[in-house]
Amino acid sequence: MSQDPEERAAGKHRQKRREVVTRTHERTRWKREDFAHQHSRRLVNEFDVIALEDLRVTNLIQNSHLAKSIHDAAWSQFAALIAWKAAWADRRYIAVNPAHTSQDCSGCGNRNVDLTLAERVYRCVRCGLVIDRDLNASRNMLAVRRHCLGLVS
Repeated sequence: MSQDPEERAAGKHRQKRREVVTRTHERTRWKREDFAHQHSRRLVNEFDVIALEDLRVTNLIQNSHLAKSIHDAAWSQFAALIAWKAAWADRRYIAVNPAHTSQDCSGCGNRNVDLTLAERVYRCVRCGLVIDRDLNASRNMLAVRRHCLGLVS
């Protein structure tokens, strides 16, 4: 049962293509890790207190539309690096519960439960605040952080 020369050549060609693809994935992984290390270090150097949403990435990747993007961004790795580097640099790291951070109004505290992920602008029906959804969530996380630190009663 010897292979003919064409089958052997095809097998060698396939093996070389696999090695090229493997190397490409390896380089991509290195770039992702380098990005995460550099930017986590920049954040830790710049801020004394860092608050991040304590996202359950394993739950988020259940959404087939978001899974690839979440994996590509390496959210878990980035958050872990920030937590580790913050502890090493004697900085405060606070993991904020992500529940309702983008649904609560950062101006008056009113909750908009009808907000979908597709809506990128937050509009409060009570106080009239119109703000980017992510900026609203970050302001709510800032309020939680200030409360954790005892800066607000």
